Parts: sequence; structure tokens; C-alpha cells
Amino acid sequence: MTDAVEDLAVLRERSDVLLQQVTGAQERVRAVRGTDQSGQVTVDVDADGHVTAVRVGFTWDQTLAAADLPAAVLDAIGQARVQQVEQYGDALRAVEDEPEPRARPARTDTPMLDAFREQVEARGGGTDAARELTEEILEDARAGLDEANRLLDEHAGRRFSARSRSGHAAATALGNGDVESVDLDQAWSSRAHPANLGREITEAVVGAAQQARREGLAAVLQATRLADVARLAVGSTTSERNDR
Repeated sequence: MTDAVEDLAVLRERSDVLLQQVTGAQERVRAVRGTDQSGQVTVDVDADGHVTAVRVGFTWDQTLAAADLPAAVLDAIGQARVQQVEQYGDALRAVEDEPEPRARPARTDTPMLDAFREQVEARGGGTDAARELTEEILEDARAGLDEANRLLDEHAGRRFSARSRSGHAAATALGNGDVESVDLDQAWSSRAHPANLGREITEAVVGAAQQARREGLAAVLQATRLADVARLAVGSTTSERNDR
């Protein structure tokens, strides 16, 4: 093989080993419950980092004012995030102490390899054609990275908002799904039952985060050239990409 093809093979193997390690660490992260400093607001976060429930204690108004509730919710979410970051850090250290996994064999039945062989033959075959095509693929991947970085900059400031069904609670999430703010109808929240407070805050927070995941940065990145290359490498068909 040419040097370029060999470099690509080595890069694939190292990337696969790293992917196995990162995936293994991520799989060890568990759902957590965060609590604000007052102990009156708790937030459940699943293993994927998504808020699933917000609960407000029955005696919350003895330690918090209605205006303090939004900050308490964000505090509880932050505490849950800290727990999961710590879990992930512990998992990564454990993975690093374990024997390094072997790179999985490269698939030989993907559309990318079939297309690679066809294009090499169309160019006359041989190592020179393979080198030239490999360098073009790498250049396409670099262009995809540049595009992804540009989108990261463009969408960093995007925000997505949602309200509870009754409209008493609202939340705003960043493009990555992190909840940035919570707003409450102060007149309503001061007299609402704690169970209703928790339910409406949950609806707003979950709604904002879901909208961010549907329309935010992750969704935009799926339409990049880099995502096209990745999908092709794992077996997506050209027709599937054209249907997007």
C-alpha cells in the first residue's frame, strides 16, 4: 500500500480504539439526582444527561421566595451535571487502567469501500490512483471539519424556548440542550401546590431541551459533509443521503 493508504489505515485503527474507550466510559455514566443548596428542589437527569423530572419540596416556601425558585432549579441541574462529569471522569480513568481494546476489523462491505474500489479502477488502478483518491477523501473530511467548526461558531448563541401546557412556567435551552434559564409566573408560583410547580417546571425544561435537540446544533451537524462521510463509512446508502 502507499504511505497515504497506510496512514489512513493506522488512523482508522487508532480512532476505533479511542471510540471503544470513550463509548465504554460513557456507558458507565448513570442517571443522577441533583439537589439545590436549600434542599427543596431536586432534579432527575438520565444517563444521557437529559432532565426528566423536577420536584419541589412541600416546605420550599419556608426557605425560598417565589423569585428564588428558578435559580434553585438551575442549581439542582448544575449539581446533577457535576455528578455525571465526575462519573465520566472516574470511568475514563478506569478505562485507561484497563488493557487497551483491540481495533475492530475494518468492514469490507460498506458502500464507501465499494465506491473506493470502483473509483480506483476508473482511474486506471494501481497505487498512484489509490493514493490520489485517499488524499481527496482526507481533504473532504478536512473540509467537513471546517464546516462543522463554522457551524459551531454560528450556532453557539442560538436559544430555544418552551412553556408548560398551562403557561405558568417557561424555560430556555442553548443549542447543545443545556438549560440556561427558567421563568415562573410569580403570582401563580407563590400559591401553587408543590406537585404542580414541579410538573410545570418539568414540562418547560424538558420541552426546551427537546426543541434544542431537534433543531439545535446536533441536528445541524447531521447535515454537514463530515456527517455524510461518516454515514457512508458505516454503511449508509447514497439514496438515503439524497433523501434528506
